Amino acid sequence: MKGSTRSVSAVRALAPAVCLLVAACMPVTVSGSEDARPVFRIGIVFDGGGDSDLPHMLRLREQFLAGVQEETLALTRQEFDVRFPAEKQLSGAWTADGIQRALDRLLDDPEVDMVLAFGPLSTGVACRRTFLNKPVIAPFLIDLESQQAPFNGTASGMRNLNYITIPLSLKQQIERYREIVGFETVHFIFDGLISEIAPEVKERTLKLTEEAGSLGVAVPLSTAAGPALAALPRDVEAVFILPWPRLGPEETRELIRGINERKIPSLSWFG
Repeated sequence: MKGSTRSVSAVRALAPAVCLLVAACMPVTVSGSEDARPVFRIGIVFDGGGDSDLPHMLRLREQFLAGVQEETLALTRQEFDVRFPAEKQLSGAWTADGIQRALDRLLDDPEVDMVLAFGPLSTGVACRRTFLNKPVIAPFLIDLESQQAPFNGTASGMRNLNYITIPLSLKQQIERYREIVGFETVHFIFDGLISEIAPEVKERTLKLTEEAGSLGVAVPLSTAAGPALAALPRDVEAVFILPWPRLGPEETRELIRGINERKIPSLSWFG
């Protein structure tokens, strides 16, 4: 596994797709003068935010939002006055309750027309809702099957829920990875908060691994690489790294360096 910028590049690459979803979910209007354009406000839920965010998360958030705002305005400026009010950008504080409260607040806010879930945790929370009263864009779905997101044909099948996921399922990735490496056991390294906020993701991931013919072992990760590396046994056969939103660039390099030094076959969800 090489480099520590792929996760950043992967997130940036989502910006155009998010803009297209935003534009597609906006109501149809009759074009008029610029002064007559209706105002359309987009609220945002962040997994973390504020003092709980590390510098790399703040930079990534700023870069992603700048790209989304610029491209959304370019797509919609003829029909709408689209705004991303700072006071409608809420922190989930890296907790399930915090993300739920932030999402509830924006869904109940009459001055918010659409909600963007920024991060895999807030995306997972949004996808587990059974009712949404306004459009929600959830662009960080890890895996349809492991997160048990609603799905009907080529869409979510749920009114107002719009998410983005990669076409290759987690189970398919595991199967192909196993064909290449030939492991019997694979260790999954993933942010421990995913297990706390959405325990079904870990459970389903391990179940899918079993269905693919292997044993899966979960290794939690937080803001430092050391404990996760130390948790890998000496005879580890393969590592699969799932999203790690709290791990900064230096610790990401340390994680990669530790895996490479031990010559452990590795695969990252981000590529």
